[in-house]
Amino acid sequence: MTVARAPERRALWLLGDTRIAASPSPLLHNAIHLDERYQLHADDDAGRAFAAAEAEVRGVNVTAPHKIKAFERYRGVADDRASACGAVNTVVYDDDGHAEVAANTYVHGAMTAWRRAGLLVEGRVVAVIGAGGAARAVVVAAHEAGASTVVVHARRRDRA
Repeated sequence: MTVARAPERRALWLLGDTRIAASPSPLLHNAIHLDERYQLHADDDAGRAFAAAEAEVRGVNVTAPHKIKAFERYRGVADDRASACGAVNTVVYDDDGHAEVAANTYVHGAMTAWRRAGLLVEGRVVAVIGAGGAARAVVVAAHEAGASTVVVHARRRDRA
């Protein structure tokens, strides 16, 4: 007896709200990664968006405004940096749609950008404008890089 196996999940999504409609990400990713399809998946409802991803794709890049909701949903597999941020921007699913990895790659990205630009953060005051998922990653990166103080400027005082 042969057991039918579910088709291998190959597609990847950029998952965010309807503001992502103009994103050039699929064009860029599909030009480089010819064996995988990278598609936009816009949904204002984060729970519905993640449920669809779990049913259909290998992984997602999470963008505004779903990074914090992604952390809440996948905190059980979140890496240390995602946990420190309370925000996830990358999720990888197994063949059954269970999240294997939930990460925040922006911390590493910020630190790499500072290093390449020759910016010394250690011992300095760092100002962060914004309080969403990406801003949270910059706060964590600044602390990891040894900033003496991190000041967050946000529209809403309760988010800063």
